[in-house]
Amino acid sequence: MDKINISFIGGCINNQNGISREDLYYSVASKLLSNKQTEHQISLGSYLSFDQLFEQTKKIIDKKRPNLIYLFVRPFPLMPMQKPIVKYDTANKKVAYSFHPALFTQQLRWDIKFTKYQSTNDFRFVRKSIFGLRDINLLVGVLLGLHRWALKYLTLQLDLVKQLCSETNIKLKIISPPQNPESFLANLTCEWTANHLKTYCKSESIDFININSFSLSNFENDKIHFNVQGHKELGELIYRDLKK
Repeated sequence: MDKINISFIGGCINNQNGISREDLYYSVASKLLSNKQTEHQISLGSYLSFDQLFEQTKKIIDKKRPNLIYLFVRPFPLMPMQKPIVKYDTANKKVAYSFHPALFTQQLRWDIKFTKYQSTNDFRFVRKSIFGLRDINLLVGVLLGLHRWALKYLTLQLDLVKQLCSETNIKLKIISPPQNPESFLANLTCEWTANHLKTYCKSESIDFININSFSLSNFENDKIHFNVQGHKELGELIYRDLKK
C-alpha cells in the first residue's frame, strides 16, 4: 500500500460559511485517496503574510514531518505588498495606515507591524464593487513599480522554503493564486503572479499547479472564495497530481 504524508500550507479553510468540512478540498482529496486504499495523513498550515512563510513552513515540518508540501500562494498577503498605502490592524484592534517600506528603500524587507496584529476573524461575505479605492491604491503601486518589488520579495521567500524542503528531503509543490474577479486590478495581480510562478518553478524544477484558470462558476458570490464545486475541483486536481 502506498503511504504519503501531505501538508497543505496556506490553503486551509476550516470555517468557510456555507460549506461543510467534508466538502473542503483537502477532505475531497482525502476521500479519493481512501478509495484507492492509499495510506495517507493530511495536515494543514497557515500564514498571514509572506514574511511568515518560512517560519510557518518550518513549524509544520518539525511537527508533522511531511514528505510532500503543497504551498498555496494566496492573493491577499500579496496585495498589501503592492499598495503604496498599507492598511493594517493595531494592538488595540483598530485600523491604521502606513506607507509601503519600499517607497523609502529598495531592500526586500516587510514591516512586521503590518502583520503582527492581523485579524484572524471568521470570514464574512461582502460583495465589493469591481473598481474602488483599493484598485486606485494598486494602480499607483503599479506606477511606482511595487508589483515588481512584491514578486521579488515573494521569490526570496520561496527560495528559502525551497532550500528548507531540499535540506529535509521534502517534495515541494507550489499552487498559484486563483482569480480575484471582484477586483479588476487584483485580478490582474493574481494573473501576473501565476505567470511569474510558472516561470520560477520551471527554472527551479518545482512542480507547479496553476489554478488561476478556474472558472467563475467555482466561486462564491463574493468572487473570492471557492464554493462547493470549486473545492471539489481543487481536491480532484490535487488527487490527479498525486496519482502522477
